[in-house]
Amino acid sequence: MHPDDGKGQTEEVVGLLRELIRWTRAMASPLVRERLECTLRTAEERRIYGLTDGLNSTRQIAKAGGVSKTTVGEWHRKWEQEGIVTEVPGSRGKRCKLFSLSEVGMSIAPLETGPDDTPVDEENA
Repeated sequence: MHPDDGKGQTEEVVGLLRELIRWTRAMASPLVRERLECTLRTAEERRIYGLTDGLNSTRQIAKAGGVSKTTVGEWHRKWEQEGIVTEVPGSRGKRCKLFSLSEVGMSIAPLETGPDDTPVDEENA
């Protein structure tokens, strides 16, 4: 057995895993976007979600996002249950978003909604 055989196999496995990740992201992206749109209904929620990077404390996120620390904490707990954030191990309660809004084609501005809180289709409005 040649000493480089293990290295070549490892590189092949890493390449296959990267391809699998690309396919998985492509397949999951519409589902992730739908979950984020349903959960993050306001620009304020989207802004706070974007600041939830695992580095900032709840206090820092609240100050930067212009909301109370209590609101950030409540949203983080809700979002953790929804599966869109996770607690950073060993961080004393810091959370990190699992998805980037831009990765799924979303921005901070939410969809416009009508009086019954359903999204407005601009083409048919």
